[in-house]
Amino acid sequence: MNLRSLLTHPVLWVGLVLCGLTALWLALGAPVGLITQIAIYTLYGMGVNLLVGYTGLASCCRRCSPWRLASCWAR
Repeated sequence: MNLRSLLTHPVLWVGLVLCGLTALWLALGAPVGLITQIAIYTLYGMGVNLLVGYTGLASCCRRCSPWRLASCWAR
């Protein structure tokens, strides 16, 4: 790996941003437990988003939307 590809790697930038936000959070005097919970729930939400997107569950649920059911009941 050369230096250019290392500096443009998205995982490096995500890590740097998270470390910077944590340092800012600590400088404000906020508890570390809260930022940990925020990070955990954010990662959980991203994982669920990827899982739903790749398995196609979102396209399945469009058929069951309340607006579509309401229009079917109105007929």
